[in-house]
Amino acid sequence: MLVLVPAILLLLVSSTNWTATAETELVKSVCQQTFDYAGCVEALSSDSRTNDATNLTTLVTICLDLALANATDIVGFVKQMAEDPSTNPDLKSVLSDCVFGYQDTVGSFRSAGHKVRSKSEVQLRVALYEVAAAIDGPESCRLELADHNLSEPPEIFKRYGYIRLFSIIGDVLLELMLHMN
Repeated sequence: MLVLVPAILLLLVSSTNWTATAETELVKSVCQQTFDYAGCVEALSSDSRTNDATNLTTLVTICLDLALANATDIVGFVKQMAEDPSTNPDLKSVLSDCVFGYQDTVGSFRSAGHKVRSKSEVQLRVALYEVAAAIDGPESCRLELADHNLSEPPEIFKRYGYIRLFSIIGDVLLELMLHMN
């Protein structure tokens, strides 16, 4: 009988959704696996739904929604900067090309979000690929700027950091989901 009690407790704990107290532990455990713990916690906490997140699926959905919103924002920002008459003409040319890379980032995060909803292992693996690929457009933009001996505007650098962070958080969440399947 004494052997059954720990087994039953373990079963109850492992099958129970995270509670309000434990969800903080969920966010902490995810963010500890990223390069920027504080940034990860801050990023995920920027969405009020995180307080109600009870599982990895909900948290990855929140992450990808935030990533998509940030990627969409940067597309608009880069486009606006490329069209601004006061922007250096050499920079304008490169930024015009960068818009396409950032649009690909939007597509990658959007696609990953759709794949996560299916919850199949194959679709989660595709979502993992999409989240990793989301950083390719911004990386190409940075390389193009460097290739033309142009400094990356601080506003773009800051937004690039968010894209990179959400890509890494998404990667951690999806890997955890795959290991649970």
